[in-house]
Amino acid sequence: MRRDLSRQHQKLVELEKEFPGTVLYASPGMKNLSQFNLGYKACRVHELTAFFSPAEIGLLADNAEHAVAYQMDPPLAYFCSTPRAINAMTFEALTRNARELFLRPRYMRLENSSHELLNAVRQMVSPEMRGAEGEVRRRIGIRRSDRRREQPASQRTERAIEDILLAREMVRVDLGLDVLIAQPRE
Repeated sequence: MRRDLSRQHQKLVELEKEFPGTVLYASPGMKNLSQFNLGYKACRVHELTAFFSPAEIGLLADNAEHAVAYQMDPPLAYFCSTPRAINAMTFEALTRNARELFLRPRYMRLENSSHELLNAVRQMVSPEMRGAEGEVRRRIGIRRSDRRREQPASQRTERAIEDILLAREMVRVDLGLDVLIAQPRE
């Protein structure tokens, strides 16, 4: 998105500095709707997606429209307007990177990173969104109440889940971003 229309890209670069290797753009590598539908039916869209680092793209120097042109095989990408090669990551490479990140104490347990993520999000969103945090948390709690009865979790785990859901909702509404959390199987 153009810099004068949205602060999304700038915020993604900042978030990636805070959480290296975990903030990415994702773009499907299928050439048309028919290929996308086939990938979807086969549950392979994630395998047919290219991932890009906002920090590698860098801060936008102007208010012009910019794009990333890429191909999937071999993974190759260019940031445009003035073409500059950037890394196009496959899902396989993303998986390898995630495995390495899970070895770091910061990411080993959900409880270790959920509060840190929420604090980073609080710094990025607008004052209005920060002011609505209590109401958003209350609504999440209401939605989760049925789930807690069906699948009870420790208070620590429940707090971590609610922190992640709160962070996700705040950036979704205020910045137009989505958050995906991965955790290794125990």
